[in-house]
Amino acid sequence: MKVGNRFAFRRDQSLGKIRSTVITLVAFLVSIAAIDVWFQRSTAVSESYATRAAIAVNQQVAVKSFEPISTGLAARQSFGFFDDIGDNSWNKMRKKAVSFQQYQNPKNPNAGSADPWKWYIRNLQPDFTCQHVIRVGGHGDGPKWVCDPHRLRTRDNCLIYSFGSNGNYLFEDSMLDLVGKGQCEIHVFDFGDFDRPQNPDKRIHYHQWGLGSSYDQAYNEKIKKRAGEQEVLTFQEIQRRLNHEDRTIDLFKIDCEGCEWRNYKDWIGVDARQVQIEVHGLPSSPNGSDFFDAFRDNSFAMFSKEHNQYTKHCYEFSYVKLSDEFWDKSELTAEIK
Repeated sequence: MKVGNRFAFRRDQSLGKIRSTVITLVAFLVSIAAIDVWFQRSTAVSESYATRAAIAVNQQVAVKSFEPISTGLAARQSFGFFDDIGDNSWNKMRKKAVSFQQYQNPKNPNAGSADPWKWYIRNLQPDFTCQHVIRVGGHGDGPKWVCDPHRLRTRDNCLIYSFGSNGNYLFEDSMLDLVGKGQCEIHVFDFGDFDRPQNPDKRIHYHQWGLGSSYDQAYNEKIKKRAGEQEVLTFQEIQRRLNHEDRTIDLFKIDCEGCEWRNYKDWIGVDARQVQIEVHGLPSSPNGSDFFDAFRDNSFAMFSKEHNQYTKHCYEFSYVKLSDEFWDKSELTAEIK
């Protein structure tokens, strides 16, 4: 073979190898591109499936969250007052209240009662929570904490008792602003001449009567001297005179400058659904634990405690009445979800 032909042959071989390599490389790159396109499409499909699955789960959760829940337990155990609290939440509230210990030293609850200020700091705290508690009457001395007053707007035959006003109608007027003028029949009791011309139009009835005791005659003699010509009646006598013996008292507010210690046994067991009370110091008899235990013994749960900043030894307490079933530990589910 001639030299020129030999070089041409070798050149053609080299070019053939280059072409083959280029073709192989191009094929490889095309394969990679195809795989990438396939992977992206697969990922997009997977993400689409995942998105649709997540939407389906969220829709199921949304549907489940709007399923009606039972509120029958709360309604039954609160005499129909709490008609929108689910059974599970209510049972948690029950567990808190039933297990709550009101005294720092349960075996000797009146230890330290010689100093009322410190005793109140160490003992007695709310064991129940109201969703919409309101300090009715604004600021300062006189207003009271009331549990969900809006629920009284639909209450038939609503009745409020207010013992001790000293001419201050902030609480009574504010209650009517909250529940509606004329919605509740309000009776105010005090020694002084504190009636107002506008009271009848608001269904507020003022009675110039003192609150006596059916069992503490020493107190009665003392209060009658203070009352002068004004009448002093026991709670039962007041109910009979007003023909309220068979009526439910929706709010029982009492701020009578210490009389609570001498007549609480007369009214603690009546059909009152809430009690707003200011206590004044601590007497030697009855002792503090007897007084406050009487609330629990009559199925009252404490939802508010407030120190009266105007005086060292006075505290405001608010209670809501619940059924005996609420406090029954045997009826309370041991494990709450």
